[in-house]
Amino acid sequence: MQVTDSGSATRTAGLLFVSPGQINFQIPPGTALGIATVIVNSGSATFTAHVQIRPTAPALFMVNDLGVAAATAVRIVISTGLQGAVPVFQCVDTPGSCRLVPIDPGLDAPVYLSFYGTGLQGRSSVDAVQVKMGNQTLAPTYVGPQGQFPGLDQVNVGLPLSLRGAGEVSVTVTVDGVTSNAVKIAVM
Repeated sequence: MQVTDSGSATRTAGLLFVSPGQINFQIPPGTALGIATVIVNSGSATFTAHVQIRPTAPALFMVNDLGVAAATAVRIVISTGLQGAVPVFQCVDTPGSCRLVPIDPGLDAPVYLSFYGTGLQGRSSVDAVQVKMGNQTLAPTYVGPQGQFPGLDQVNVGLPLSLRGAGEVSVTVTVDGVTSNAVKIAVM
């Protein structure tokens, strides 16, 4: 798989996942901004597409087509510093079965959420990133690479007590004025 950027430099793109209906790849570092040409050669066929390369293109991952956020959460007990996982969603054996699990925001044991996505690393600064959770606009505590998988980004943010009882809540991330798709969490 090759990417030729607006400066005519051609680089090999790292493949992350390939199936009959989907190809996930990482735009190579150093790719110039502007229109790039992506060429996929399967051996028997070649596919060419033109894509816009931007500094940021925030997108949050979902676990299903209902918008359930691909997120994790942790509760931190302030008095002891102990941390415990908090479920955000639950899935059973059937396809499309993932459902939101309502999160208790806590009082003396706040909850911090980590949302996963892509297109966040080219931000101008951490201050240029905002998380909108329901009607609240929040500053994240971390925005950057997830660290384990290439191209996977992570945004960490505290769950505000003011959302207690809100039920299903939409979450977006805005990076340098570009807003992601919305994903959902549930708050008790």
